[in-house]
Amino acid sequence: MSKMKQKVDRISVRISPVVKKKAQERLEEVGLNLSDYVQYALANIAEGENDYLNSPSALEAKYEVEHGQAKTIGDGSAKDFKKYIKDLESEVADGHDRETE
Repeated sequence: MSKMKQKVDRISVRISPVVKKKAQERLEEVGLNLSDYVQYALANIAEGENDYLNSPSALEAKYEVEHGQAKTIGDGSAKDFKKYIKDLESEVADGHDRETE
């Protein structure tokens, strides 16, 4: 079975060079680029998930931060966050659940 090339459209966005550079740096820390992020955000909106800032999990996280219940992962760096995610993935693979221990 041959793969059909998916048709794509291009978009153009005007943005401050400073904002663009900062966004690229932040996204790079989590392994994304601007194109990946924009595609992800637009796909969410297209699927009706345009209110992800007010989703139950986002509102819960906001409440935790506002009430001093949020915890910092390591020193708050992207490097520590990536380590935290890898540790969680290992726990899941090993059948452990951090929340129930």
